[in-house]
Amino acid sequence: MIVAEVLIEYSTYQLDKPFSYVANDLNVAAGKRVFVTFNNRKTVGIVLDVKEYYGDMNDYKKEFGFKLNPILSVVDDFVILNKELVDLAYHLKETTISPLISTLS
Repeated sequence: MIVAEVLIEYSTYQLDKPFSYVANDLNVAAGKRVFVTFNNRKTVGIVLDVKEYYGDMNDYKKEFGFKLNPILSVVDDFVILNKELVDLAYHLKETTISPLISTLS
């Protein structure tokens, strides 16, 4: 099972962290934009990391205490943010006291 860490495009400090989504059979990669459901709304997010989880959804829920929602679709066919840009965004977040999504916009 592929788990993606997605940063939601809401520029608030309360949501300034990645949320986990299951990728199913979609071609996700770090740096791509995706459509996800967040707070019962379809919204755009940016994939920050992709991990392989060796188990099923029930195992994940037992281990981490929550159920994963699926990524609805991939917006971009190619990576729009490389590792250097993401690293720069984290640096700007710390030095300018801005939410991470604001530094990526």
